[in-house]
Amino acid sequence: MIAKNNSVRVLVISIGYVPYPTPSDKNFVHELIGSLSNDIDLAVWSLNDAKEVLEKKQVGSHEVIFQSKNRIFHRPQFSDQLGSYQPHKRHSNIRNGLEMNLSLLWHSFFSLRAFIKAYKPSVLHFTDSVGPVLFIIKKLFPSIPITVTKPTMRISLENYSTGGIYKNYVKYGLIHATKLITYTRAAADELQKIGCEHNALEVIPWGVRTIELNSRAKIQSAFRKRYSCKPEDLLIVVSDRLPEQELFQTLSCLRSSKFSNVLFVVAIRPTRYKEEYRKYSGGNVVVENGPKDFHELLEAADGILSPVSVSEAMSTSLLPLTWIEAMLKKTPIITSRYPGVDDLIQDRENGFIYNALEDLPVTLDVIRKKSAIERIRSRARETILSNFDLELIAKRYADIWKNISRGN
Repeated sequence: MIAKNNSVRVLVISIGYVPYPTPSDKNFVHELIGSLSNDIDLAVWSLNDAKEVLEKKQVGSHEVIFQSKNRIFHRPQFSDQLGSYQPHKRHSNIRNGLEMNLSLLWHSFFSLRAFIKAYKPSVLHFTDSVGPVLFIIKKLFPSIPITVTKPTMRISLENYSTGGIYKNYVKYGLIHATKLITYTRAAADELQKIGCEHNALEVIPWGVRTIELNSRAKIQSAFRKRYSCKPEDLLIVVSDRLPEQELFQTLSCLRSSKFSNVLFVVAIRPTRYKEEYRKYSGGNVVVENGPKDFHELLEAADGILSPVSVSEAMSTSLLPLTWIEAMLKKTPIITSRYPGVDDLIQDRENGFIYNALEDLPVTLDVIRKKSAIERIRSRARETILSNFDLELIAKRYADIWKNISRGN
């Protein structure tokens, strides 16, 4: 495996990455790799449920050496059409977590170890924390610096304890990293609380490719006609990020008479949709399975309502790419307050943050004021162009790897 002249050799180690676009958080890793400058020489080793391969793949302008390995405790069942794994219905999150960690431990002594020896990277980069595997890899390859992206981190709420086991698992899984990258300032603060050094931390969000805007008026007209939305009504898209019972309660609340001049389109992910949701469709609420043109709907909407569950407030990096994509299209986000959200949204500057759903009518009144909402729309897009542009994010990663490889 021969490197390009004067390039920094980075081996990306990931759980779940595949070298093609996917509708998941792993797609950010794919987009990031494709956006890196040509002076970064790349290889990827991934533990996933795709078919096991060792091959070269074209990702953006990069020819990437890619190795895919499966979990060691079961044989994936592949779809011939998609070439992807179909999870067993009775596989719990705990079982999946154990399989992933034990499989990584196994592969760290065999296929991953062999891949590192053959590729001879300048830097190893893990796309998430991997517990004791990081310690093992550092012992096997002490001279190779390691960087880790730790996207999320539980926080210490007043009535919530993160627990010593969790803290120690995270801390000792990251202690040998030269640089830790996390998505929000709140997550960085929590990492410092458990003992991660300040100078080893870097806050770099995830992001999206910037795009030119389409004719908003034309798109709005098409969707308003589809949903029979009156000219005087707001068209608000509701995301389905809440747990089922909380989502049902929210939908019941939205059908209240105080929202009579608002049409809510509730976009349920196809993997989550069930017929039970249909009973909440009616009046000023439309429940959709999908839809397939969801990203166009984001641009047509007057706003995206995305309530946050109490349980989700225990994670500090929940800045969904859907929010970032919507803001890039000048569609403001309406959400509740939780740690980390201020990294993306400033209330009534580039979006809206409410304390309780009962406050929502006041927010919607602001959206109706054309002069105010146009300013907020413009600032929403400016926020993404300034801080969440994938090209800028890729440059920050590349600069870190270059500096580390030079011993800086």
